[in-house]
Amino acid sequence: MFLGSAALRLAALELHRERASPTDLALIGKLAGVPAGETRYVRWAELRALPTTTLALAVDFAAGKRQVTALFLADLWAELPRTAGADVVFAMCKDGYASVYRDTFMAECRPFLILEIEGAGPEKWPPPGLTFDAAPYMITVSAEVAPAVAKLLDAGHKRPWGVTTIEVASYAEKFAGIYSGRWAALSPRAVAGREIWINSCASCHVGPAAVFGGTKSDRPFELLAAHAANNPAFFNDYVRTPKRVIPTSKMDGHPHYTDAHLADLIAFITAESAPASPGSARIEMREQLVASVRHVLACWEAGDSAGFLAAFADDAVFAYPGGQVGKSDLGALFADLQSRKRDVKVYVGPFVVAGNEFALRYQFACTDRVTGRRQAVGTGVRGTLRNGKIVKFKEYWDAHIAPEQAEGKLPLDEGDPLFPIAAGFMMTPERVN
Repeated sequence: MFLGSAALRLAALELHRERASPTDLALIGKLAGVPAGETRYVRWAELRALPTTTLALAVDFAAGKRQVTALFLADLWAELPRTAGADVVFAMCKDGYASVYRDTFMAECRPFLILEIEGAGPEKWPPPGLTFDAAPYMITVSAEVAPAVAKLLDAGHKRPWGVTTIEVASYAEKFAGIYSGRWAALSPRAVAGREIWINSCASCHVGPAAVFGGTKSDRPFELLAAHAANNPAFFNDYVRTPKRVIPTSKMDGHPHYTDAHLADLIAFITAESAPASPGSARIEMREQLVASVRHVLACWEAGDSAGFLAAFADDAVFAYPGGQVGKSDLGALFADLQSRKRDVKVYVGPFVVAGNEFALRYQFACTDRVTGRRQAVGTGVRGTLRNGKIVKFKEYWDAHIAPEQAEGKLPLDEGDPLFPIAAGFMMTPERVN
C-alpha cells in the first residue's frame, strides 16, 4: 500500500512500479524519498480516507447540480511528503491534457479532486446524465466554493478530466525557459501573455525549448510562433474559433479572448522585448536577475543539483571563504554539502542590482547530519549574470559562527537574513574585522 489509511506519511510508503488499479493516481516529481524517474501510486480508497467535503454544485458534462465528494488539492498538498522548493502541482490526463496549479492558486481558488459523484466512485462513472466518462479523476474549480474563480480568464483550463497523474515540482525549474534567453526581458504585454500561456495554452502545448506543457496538441511551438509573427489575423481567428478555420482541429475555441488578450499572447510567443528606454531595461534586468539568483537558492533548499548547475555558465566561478571552484567542480561541492547537512533553509534578504551585477544578503540555515545541531549563518554575496547565467558568485561569511552556535556560545536566531551574525549577539571590538 502506498499511503497510510488516514494520512500520507512517508514512513508508510511502498513503491508500486506497476499500476494495480485503473483508479490509482500516479504521484511523481519533488516528493521526498522518490528517486528521480520513478513514480508512486495512491489508491482511491486512501484518497477517500483523507478529510473530504460534500458539495452540491454544477459540474462539467452534466446539467443541474450534483452532489460530489471533494478532496481539496490544498489538503492533498499539505499531506504530500514533498521536498523544499516544490510550489506547483501539474495534473496530467489520459489524453495528454495538463493543468497547472501554483500553491498561491490552490489557496485562492481552492481546486478540488472529485472522488465521488452522487456517491459513486470512478469505477462506476459516468453516472446517469453525464455525457462521457471523466474517470479516473477530475479536478474542478467553482465560484460557489471560491469567489476568485469568477475572475479567471480561463477557468475551464483548471477543470481537467481523465486525470491520471499529479506531479509536484518547482515552478521556477519547470518554466525556466520562458524566463530566460529570449524571454528574459519581455515587454509588459508579453509578461501578461506569458501568464495566459502558462494558465491556458500550456494545457495542450509544449513551450519553447521544451518548457512544460501538455501533449494533446500536435502543433509545435515553432509553428505557433510563425503564425503569430507572420499572420496574426489567422492566429487570432484560430484561437477564437479553431474549427471554423480548420474543421478537423482538436482545439477548443476561446471566443472570449479580447483583442488585448490576443495581442498579449502574440507578444509573449514572439518574445517581444521590453522598450529600449534605460529605465524599463533596468527593471526587466533586475526582475530576471533576482529570479535567477532566487532559483539558485531554492535549489540549495531542494537538494536539486541539476537545477543548481544549470543556472551557472560553463566558465562560472563560485568562490567562498577558503576556496573557489569552477563549474566542473561545482557539482561535487553541492553534493558534499548535501551529504553533511540536511533541512536546508535559505532566508533571503534585500538585493542590490546594478546592470548585470548584484549583491544580496541571506541567512543559510541547516542541520548537521552527524550531530543533529542546527546552524544559521548570515551570508553576503556579490555576483554577475551573463545571458541569463551566473558567471560569478562570491560568498562572504564568518566561519566561526557555526562552530560557536554548535557549542552554545552564539544564539541561533534563525530567520533573520539582515545580520552577518546572530541578531541576538552584541558585537564587540574583538569580533569585528
